[in-house]
Amino acid sequence: MKPADPVVWLAEWLLANKPPPPAFSVTDAFKAAALEVFALADADGSKQLDFEEIREIASHDGEAQAILMHLDSDQNGVVSEEEWLSFFMGLFDKARPVAEMLLQKSAYMIFTREFMSMCMALFYEFDADRSGKLELNEILVAIGDDEKGAKFIEYADRNGDKELTLDEWMQFLFGFWQANPRYARGMVGFLMEQAETMRMMPAMPPPRPPE
Repeated sequence: MKPADPVVWLAEWLLANKPPPPAFSVTDAFKAAALEVFALADADGSKQLDFEEIREIASHDGEAQAILMHLDSDQNGVVSEEEWLSFFMGLFDKARPVAEMLLQKSAYMIFTREFMSMCMALFYEFDADRSGKLELNEILVAIGDDEKGAKFIEYADRNGDKELTLDEWMQFLFGFWQANPRYARGMVGFLMEQAETMRMMPAMPPPRPPE
């Protein structure tokens, strides 16, 4: 029998027959997060973390060595995905806040190093004359706006010489990262677009020699 309003009928049928939502499991969510962080740290995709990869989630070499010794249950010099999961899931069962804190710290360290690597690459991208410093004109090109560029160098220039060293550049952007990672990544994304635009621009011809 044809309903009087097919759209209303279909809506009511869908509401009455929709499948129940899957049960949410905090444990499963944490396990998925642990696997994701492991994949981020596993730079070569080998399904195991060597010392250099563990160093990316540690504050210093000593901490990296301690992590390797603690998680490497079979003592083969690397941390497998199974060993990683075994550690984090076991800790999650015993002390969930600690497990979540350690996993968040690991992810933060990975993203911080990735962010700082991008910042360093951008410095050398904008250092057109390879002087090891960003002069005002190079900053203006990077920012794409004279007023904003002048403000940028004013805030980032720690010694007042109207130039930015690599250290000043990195400290300024890292300060943004610590305060607001989302905003900092947006800023770096904008700078990467500016760098891409610069690469696509035709090179200026050399000046003509004097007659």
